[in-house]
Amino acid sequence: MSIEKIKPVLSYLGSRFRRPHPLKIVSIFHIYNESRFLPAQLKHQAKQGLQAYIIDNESTDGSLDIVKSFMGRGVIGYETFPRRGKFELRALLQRSEELHKELGADWYLHHDADQFRYAPNPYRTLAAGIRAMDDLGYNAIDFDVFDFLPTEEENDFDAPDFLKRMKYYYYFNRGSTNQVKLWKNFGQEINLKDTGGHNLSFNDRKLAPIQFIQRHYYALGRKHAIEKYCQKQYCEAELADGWHDKRVTIRPEDICFPSQKLLKRVTNDNIWDTSEPWSERYLFKNAPKFDPNLYKETKIKELTNE
Repeated sequence: MSIEKIKPVLSYLGSRFRRPHPLKIVSIFHIYNESRFLPAQLKHQAKQGLQAYIIDNESTDGSLDIVKSFMGRGVIGYETFPRRGKFELRALLQRSEELHKELGADWYLHHDADQFRYAPNPYRTLAAGIRAMDDLGYNAIDFDVFDFLPTEEENDFDAPDFLKRMKYYYYFNRGSTNQVKLWKNFGQEINLKDTGGHNLSFNDRKLAPIQFIQRHYYALGRKHAIEKYCQKQYCEAELADGWHDKRVTIRPEDICFPSQKLLKRVTNDNIWDTSEPWSERYLFKNAPKFDPNLYKETKIKELTNE
């Protein structure tokens, strides 16, 4: 038999056994004064097989210098987004929606610097887990959330080795799918901004049946918590819409950390305890309740008095 006659068969067999091209997976970060997290985070991205694009919201702590030092080592680009004296999440999410069309990735991940993401067993990297879900025909992935905090017994982890030293967590779950932040790009329009970036939507969304893993490091110590949450100014329109909740009202005297007795201890086998989920984030439990209706009434009175 001539080689010409069996070429189609060889081509078919080759396509079945050829290694698939690596997916281009890009995490889009919104950052503001995240110098504590960025070195570990950007190394983590590369180790997990992801690339990073950074939207810097006019950081003042050297965050952008750290980002620049990782150019060519996992960071593919960065830009500065004007802060105008306050945190405007909706505008940042709108920019992420635009980048979905501009960066040309196969998959995207909406990301914060204090969130460390992993694939569940048996996948060794995020990229491997995403590839598996892609091969099965899914185009969106949800996350289980495990919040790490300092504790009453050990309350200061404000150092570069926080990932190794912070051992205690709780499983956060309000009983709904609200961490769909990882999606496939097939040329579709996406919507991040209507849910504050928590539950991405698009037509023909096929959600993977398993959750991936998010380790969330809300604060590394009391000083860090005060800097991060108690000194933040928010967009008035977002407050009127009820966004940000107790992050708006938390005061230094409200900050407290849980006892280790209330928490789960992390293991090294990538197995996570999802029993006894918490529906409120402990760091904000003592903060006064934020009432968007009262906020709107107060703003109306202020405008009327003017």
